Amino acid sequence: KQIDPTVEVIIITGYDSTETVIEALEHDVYAYLLKSEAMDNIYAVRNKVDNALAKQQVIREKQELMNELVTRNEELYQALDEAKTLQAELVQSQKLAGIGTVAAGIAHEISSPLQGILSLSEAITDETDLSTAQGYANEIIEYCHNIRSIISGLSSYTRSNSNNNNFEAVFLGQSFQAAVTLLERSLLLDHVQIKSSIDDSVKIMAQCNEIQQIFVNLIKNGSEAIRDRYGQSLEGQITVNICQEVDTVLCTIEDNGTGILNDNIDLIFDPFFTTKSVGAGTGLGLNIVYRLVHKYRGTIHVESVPQLYTRFLLRFPNYQ
Repeated sequence: KQIDPTVEVIIITGYDSTETVIEALEHDVYAYLLKSEAMDNIYAVRNKVDNALAKQQVIREKQELMNELVTRNEELYQALDEAKTLQAELVQSQKLAGIGTVAAGIAHEISSPLQGILSLSEAITDETDLSTAQGYANEIIEYCHNIRSIISGLSSYTRSNSNNNNFEAVFLGQSFQAAVTLLERSLLLDHVQIKSSIDDSVKIMAQCNEIQQIFVNLIKNGSEAIRDRYGQSLEGQITVNICQEVDTVLCTIEDNGTGILNDNIDLIFDPFFTTKSVGAGTGLGLNIVYRLVHKYRGTIHVESVPQLYTRFLLRFPNYQ
């Protein structure tokens, strides 16, 4: 056993002594047989040998597995070191991809307020009433502040916002109205009827501008789906309901546009996924909505029937 610990020992002896049996067992003897028993039943000896060999085989296989496990662990550690090296090499490319996402998101988000600024600027050039022109100028200033806030928010798109606790009480009705005003100034709702049923007391803890972004994206998507179905006729309708439930705040936004194909339902929140033609959309709008809703511990669900309707259901925790 000192040479090979897997060796099994069977003692066959005519020396019948309890002390000897105990001493043999203390030395890890597999079996202790008396000669008289062995002579009377040679099959018992054969069984002992077979069992000892089976035990020996199990122990040796176990040792082989342990040796193989050690080898595999060494290979895994080596692979882990290689993966860490590759991860370090990919950091820069990931940052570049993040910068591209931010740039595309900024272009997507500021297009609406920029259109509003352009429309108001053109109105000012033709406006002879000073007070009206000043009102337009004040709206332009507000939209500029919105753009600055949007850029500031999207600059952190590629990093976690879990430590950002600069929240305030936001009335969802006010954010909805601000989004509608922005889209109307951008001439994106001239073919759409907006209907709403809003509990003006409903509020959540959030950042006002980001809640407005949610409404802008969802209403803008609805208006585009309506335009694709009805063109410039006034058959399109977007219905918004905001109410207080028992434990949550519920906001539903529904349009009667082209709807979403069943095959695309599970993909619409993926970044850069879009069914629009090249250059008509970045595929970031709904992804931004999804991120913002979950940032405020909310949920978003979509229901749709092609060529009939699309309904988004947003739920947020009650104001605390």
